[in-house]
Amino acid sequence: MQNKSYIHKVIEQSIIMLFLIAFFNIDNTNHLNVRLNFYNIWLFLSWICQFYIVKRKIWSLSNLSFLQLGARITQQEHAKYHRKDKWGDNSYANVQHNLSTQRLALWDTNFDMTVNFFIRIGYALLGPIILMFDIVKDLVEMNEHQK
Repeated sequence: MQNKSYIHKVIEQSIIMLFLIAFFNIDNTNHLNVRLNFYNIWLFLSWICQFYIVKRKIWSLSNLSFLQLGARITQQEHAKYHRKDKWGDNSYANVQHNLSTQRLALWDTNFDMTVNFFIRIGYALLGPIILMFDIVKDLVEMNEHQK
């Protein structure tokens, strides 16, 4: 999930909210019965909170994951042991290194996308709580900067 405009993020979160509302309101005969209950009120409040939450950067694993760390370690080991490659890009070690790096990068991208999707669902379900934590965090940071 690259840098997207604010409107795209709000649309994505709204679609997730619609799916959650449908999930919580479908009865045993697969009919959508929307009622005014705690879950629907909570989801509505959470949807309202999304307008503020999506302004912030969504936490991502793009530079923190174990696979990316593994790719960095592999690159460091390759540079340490293969400083003077006789055969250039066609050597067996270089080809294996390139394949390993590409495979780790692909796994890392898939893992990051999956985690970001579940983080967005968490934001949709826990919107008011996350908003309160963000507001408290901002107030604490403002008080620390004023001292």
